[in-house]
Amino acid sequence: MDLENMAISAVSKVISKTDYLTPAINSNDTQPTWDGFVYAYKHPGNNHSKDDMLGRIPVQVKGHQANLPYPETISFSADISDLNNYMGESGCIYLVVYCDDDGENEQIYYKVLLPYDLHNILKDCTNKATKTIHLRPLPTGKNDVSNIFLNFVRDRKKQYASVQGNVFSLDDIAKDGQIPELSFGYTTVSVEDREPTTYMLKYGLYVYAKAGYGLEFAVDHLENIQMVTTKIQRSITIGEKKYYDNYLVSRKVGGDTEVKIGKGLSVTIDSNGKSVKIDLSLKGTLQERIKDLTSVIDAFDAGGFYINGVEIPIRNASTQDYIDFDISAKKEHLQELTIAKKTLDMLHVQNDLDMDAMDEQDYRNLNLLISSVYYGKWVPMSDTGKVVGYFHIANLQIIVCVKKDPERGLFKITDFFLPTLTVRMALEGKPENGVDCPSFVTILSQSLNTFLYIQKKEAALNLMV
Repeated sequence: MDLENMAISAVSKVISKTDYLTPAINSNDTQPTWDGFVYAYKHPGNNHSKDDMLGRIPVQVKGHQANLPYPETISFSADISDLNNYMGESGCIYLVVYCDDDGENEQIYYKVLLPYDLHNILKDCTNKATKTIHLRPLPTGKNDVSNIFLNFVRDRKKQYASVQGNVFSLDDIAKDGQIPELSFGYTTVSVEDREPTTYMLKYGLYVYAKAGYGLEFAVDHLENIQMVTTKIQRSITIGEKKYYDNYLVSRKVGGDTEVKIGKGLSVTIDSNGKSVKIDLSLKGTLQERIKDLTSVIDAFDAGGFYINGVEIPIRNASTQDYIDFDISAKKEHLQELTIAKKTLDMLHVQNDLDMDAMDEQDYRNLNLLISSVYYGKWVPMSDTGKVVGYFHIANLQIIVCVKKDPERGLFKITDFFLPTLTVRMALEGKPENGVDCPSFVTILSQSLNTFLYIQKKEAALNLMV
């Protein structure tokens, strides 16, 4: 079996099917490094004029006999001398064709080798004869093949300066703390690939940094991307109410689309857009959790939500998804969080409670506040002998007043700033000249920074001046 001819024939056939490329690859070619060229053109057609030519791409084609099933990716040993010659030509597309014993099944793998890639491959190859490169399957669609070769021409022009110069990575240019403007771009002949995320997942791309005098240089080659996440500035609404101003969209290769909303809400939409799965993992602050819970409950009640005016119907979710989600339990939990928020409001807490930082003691302290402040219950506490105390809950330190029921040994926690709570203040040795004052005037001025969450701190400060 003539593997070389079979490989070249397979590559030529794929190239010939496209509208923008023509092959010029010959078997038994006398050129020392590459096997020929692929010519790229600006416009589609069966016959291309010389004026329409965009450029020519050197190609190296290798044949390899292997048994089915063929792997997803392959490794292949390339000669260092060939890689150096590719650099002199400003790049090459390396192609390896797997053929089975009968020659009936073929799989073409490819590797784009532009100056940025070649510099990185060759930098650790001193005194070596070969270097392993990794290739992935060449797509079978004619537009996909055209995109790969057309973008080779596009990126080669941007990397001409890298042939003789140094290559820098993102880490290199970030060392001085000043990140230049970064950009990427691509050429596509496919309508479905015009969305950048779709293109990146299929082909990968080069990232360029802007230097002085309008020059650009490659700082990364993103290959074999498995997932792309994008922040979208669009409104998310349920009915007439807007809940969020933006969201994250994560797309995986050949997989589903995940929309992440708020801190812990994710909506997974399958590849055909017909199935929707809701997942809520509460994270973040108290207010962020309340917002996420409220939005998902309202979305279930409304049967869906809208992203920038486009409906995402939850009603398409399976019955099991509804059961697993347990809306009733979510509504009960929302009520618990809402009561916690109201309790903190009653104590004039302005900063949001970081619930991610809470431990068991923090939860016990919060529950004590809710029981006593919100529900007005007498609760068991350690007796410090003081009427003023502090509650530590994660990132908050809350000042409160405490009343004691000596008969039961229980305590009532109240708002430190209630005007009905007074203290008698008098000069030492002259209690008869004392004056009843609101309790909060006893706060030392140096302690105010500890309680910046208090909305009334300015009033307290004015009283102490």
